[in-house]
Amino acid sequence: MRPTLSHPAFDVKQMRQLKGEVGVVARADGSALFEMGNTRVIAAVYGPREVQNKGQQVNSNEALVRCEYRMSEFSTGDRRRKPKGDRYIPT
Repeated sequence: MRPTLSHPAFDVKQMRQLKGEVGVVARADGSALFEMGNTRVIAAVYGPREVQNKGQQVNSNEALVRCEYRMSEFSTGDRRRKPKGDRYIPT
C-alpha cells in the first residue's frame, strides 16, 4: 500500500529517531545537524560581526540578525530550472 496522509508509511504513534550533532560546518562560529526520519536540517551561525553598512547601525543594546533560508532543489515540489539568483530566500 502506498503511503498517504490517512495511511502514512510510519506509525504515527511511534516517535521517529532523532539524531543531533554539533560542529558540522568548519568555517562557522557554531553549527548543528539534526535528522529525523528522512529530514535533515543544518544550521550555522557566523558572528557576531561589525555592521558593514552604517545605515544598518542599531543602538548599542540591540543587534541586527540576518537570516538565510535555503532548501535543496530536490526536496521541493517545483523542480523547474530556477534563475541563478533565486537559489535562496534572504529574510
